[in-house]
Amino acid sequence: MRPFGALVFGRLGDMIGRKYTFVVTIVIMGAETFIVGLLPNYATIGITAPIKIGRESIIMAGCLLGAVSYFTVFPMSLQYANPALKKAHDTVTVSVTADPATRSFQGSTIARDIDFTSSCDRAKRVLAQEFVLYKNIAGPAGSNATVQIGTTTIASLSPTLNEKRNAFSVESSKGIADFKKAVPDSAKANGLTEKAEDKSMKKLMIGALLVYLVNLVTMVYGPIAAILLEMFPTRIRYTSMSSPYRICNGWFGGLLPTTAFAMVAATGDIYYGLWYPVIVAAGAFVIGMLLVKETRDIDIYANVQARLRSFTRLAHGKSGNLRTGSCRYGLGPFNLLL
Repeated sequence: MRPFGALVFGRLGDMIGRKYTFVVTIVIMGAETFIVGLLPNYATIGITAPIKIGRESIIMAGCLLGAVSYFTVFPMSLQYANPALKKAHDTVTVSVTADPATRSFQGSTIARDIDFTSSCDRAKRVLAQEFVLYKNIAGPAGSNATVQIGTTTIASLSPTLNEKRNAFSVESSKGIADFKKAVPDSAKANGLTEKAEDKSMKKLMIGALLVYLVNLVTMVYGPIAAILLEMFPTRIRYTSMSSPYRICNGWFGGLLPTTAFAMVAATGDIYYGLWYPVIVAAGAFVIGMLLVKETRDIDIYANVQARLRSFTRLAHGKSGNLRTGSCRYGLGPFNLLL
């Protein structure tokens, strides 16, 4: 949802101004939050309330559905959006023949393009960047990598650096440019970079798949705030909610593009990177089922009420009058409620 919001509202911000776009987004979020507050609770509609608003069961269902359906949904989306490209993937054979010893990990977040100097790495980077499926074939030790697209064979190269070692040499740069042109040209000739045509797209099915994927996100993302709020007492709630949220979004989410690209480049399968979110979703499902408890019946105010009663007993005498020394607790009576 965030990339979608960035594309839509980011463009609106450029067109009509930041202030008005900001106001619109705040109103939308506020209205949604207000509507959630109007949902009936257990006292009003009984057992139907958990079914409507959900907690653990909704989150676990979203994780499970994502883990078992990603490898079906994404190939289906290609079939419905670009059947010509899907047919080319199924009929045209693409392979990279290289010495296995020359392969390297391409998912480093600090690696530069000049760090990949083997002919195998150069071949795989171009194919992965062009989203072309390919197979790995082990070649003889010390051999130069080649790319086979249909009946066309293209030799890769092992570039060298300049004297300052901060860029490729002039000759290598020219060779890389020629290779980057030859591979896409051959892929295009075999229909492997075919653009989607409006008349062949099954828009209804594409829309249904997108709605399904968005629903998976909302099933997990929607109840998270509520379940985290109810899992921890007030005195540690800020830390307890913030830490796992930042770790999951920052580390697991932030590393997804780099890791997925490395997995695709290593295997030649454009869908292989889906294993990353599938494993994370499956792990979340297993851990959640074993360790996370349902929280919808937890009274989040119980802890505050207990502290309030303790404060009342300390702050008032037997006659019910407020003690003049009740502020001796540093921050006054309010620190007892934190």
